[in-house]
Amino acid sequence: MFSNRSFYKVYNIETFIRAIPIVLEYNKNIFFVIKGSGPFENSLKKLVDELCLAEYVRFIGWTKYEEMPKYLNECDIYVSPLYPMAPLFRY
Repeated sequence: MFSNRSFYKVYNIETFIRAIPIVLEYNKNIFFVIKGSGPFENSLKKLVDELCLAEYVRFIGWTKYEEMPKYLNECDIYVSPLYPMAPLFRY
């Protein structure tokens, strides 16, 4: 599972998606949930389609903060990529 407040470049979600085929080489019994939304949502969904990952990836959009424990309990791994030393502004 991956979770994020919003889809901005600083959160490096594209790299996370591009790493999925590498993970799947070792284990195809994995499902990825991407939580959140933002200005790059459509391009990230397109990338998932281009990499033929639709059967392994689900975008669930925004959820209430109170629902986060449910999602975290359902996952085995939580990933939150961020560019190293990323500035604290959105771009």
